[in-house]
Amino acid sequence: MCINFLPCSEPEVPGIYWRDDDEWRPYDRATSRAILKAASLGLSSVSLGVFTSSVYPNGQSYTLNLVTMEQINPVSDQGRPVLVIPRISLKDLSTTLRTPSVIWSRIIDAFTTEAYIQHVVGQRCSSVVSVRKNPYLTRGSALLTRFLATAQNLPADGALVKGLTYMDTAEAASLDLAFHGTRSTSFDPILRNGMCPTKRSSDPRGDWFTRDVSTALSYSVSREGNGSHKKLIAFLLLVERKAVVQESGDVIVLNDASYQLPIAEITVQ
Repeated sequence: MCINFLPCSEPEVPGIYWRDDDEWRPYDRATSRAILKAASLGLSSVSLGVFTSSVYPNGQSYTLNLVTMEQINPVSDQGRPVLVIPRISLKDLSTTLRTPSVIWSRIIDAFTTEAYIQHVVGQRCSSVVSVRKNPYLTRGSALLTRFLATAQNLPADGALVKGLTYMDTAEAASLDLAFHGTRSTSFDPILRNGMCPTKRSSDPRGDWFTRDVSTALSYSVSREGNGSHKKLIAFLLLVERKAVVQESGDVIVLNDASYQLPIAEITVQ
């Protein structure tokens, strides 16, 4: 028996999805990691365990065919499509260390979409008023070109795992998302050109970032909405030893602007 799928749009937020009858549904983090691990080992299939769907509300066990990219019900032998966003073939995971330029380009393209930024920032803070993607972050811009050139010298597999599991900071990987609070007059120059080493005031060793929104807000003196709203800048960071001056708790200090990419302006209530 064929499955009659109802029309639906593809997801925009990076992740691994399976096709329910009327929507694409994301796998949870544990399942996503299991899929990525199996793919990196070159396996042809992986057990997904038991989870629910509109057809099996009480649960059913499934396997994933990594060759055809189908979620298989071993009872009915029916398959449902599986989709990876960004569109990176799971078959290529085992070779990402040999082809970092292509993988990094796709990773950065996906992780700088407004949908992804809103998704990740929303997980970190419940009082977000608006997310404005950096208007200067266009393909071919000096800022993006510099960051991509730096990233291409680094392994891409860890960053891919991290992005596809929603930037889980507990996952060992190079890529991270963090925030920077500053004065209002500094926002446009930073969004346009990145951090300026000659203007470091709090720590001359490097530029200061934090994964914690409330900590970043304590440094922000940029206000909107009659003073009730504060603004932050969200950054993608390449947290590599050669650029890290300090990493303790949620605080990250980097001494090289090429490891930092300002991706959005965040307004918080």
